[in-house]
Amino acid sequence: MSATETLPQALAPALPGPLDPVLLADAPFADASPDDLSFSTDAPRLPALAVRRAEPAGLLGTTLELRVLGASHQVVLERDGHEWVETLACRPGHDPFLPTALRRAAPVPFAADYETGCTVTGHSGRGLRRQVERLLGTCRSAPHALVVRFAGDPSALTGLCAWEDGAGGLLWRSWHVYPQARRIVHSRSALRLLPRPGSPVER
Repeated sequence: MSATETLPQALAPALPGPLDPVLLADAPFADASPDDLSFSTDAPRLPALAVRRAEPAGLLGTTLELRVLGASHQVVLERDGHEWVETLACRPGHDPFLPTALRRAAPVPFAADYETGCTVTGHSGRGLRRQVERLLGTCRSAPHALVVRFAGDPSALTGLCAWEDGAGGLLWRSWHVYPQARRIVHSRSALRLLPRPGSPVER
């Protein structure tokens, strides 16, 4: 595997399979409501339950880090000494904020633009389980993915998956599933990277 996993004591030591992105947490689902989530792109790395790092083949010199914090996530990209971080988490002292559509030009020196959007959907119990199976299938088929399932309910999970767009950019999706409320917070993001000197895209 090109990615590495960080497995603190809160997580079970074994993976379901060598290519399976799903990790099993001993810890219960910590966050009670999606209404407390706050989105930002200026937070530092926060303590994580699990981390998966990769170097996407088509993004020369770029490191991708998927981080599950609980019912929260961070996506980190690093290149040439610069770092860019997307955070969706419950953070004390920060007002809840879920952008339905957000775009920023040149958010970091190595990127041309960034866009994201979040949706919150409600489901029946059966519908929620169906959505969970769909998102697990999406993550299992993605080149870069990380899912943490929490103790107490098989639908309690946070999932991330990412893939290259074929034009020098990176796309990713996240799911924060709240079985108590039967709600899912879903985000879609895209970061268009600038070509590095000497790269095929630049030539």
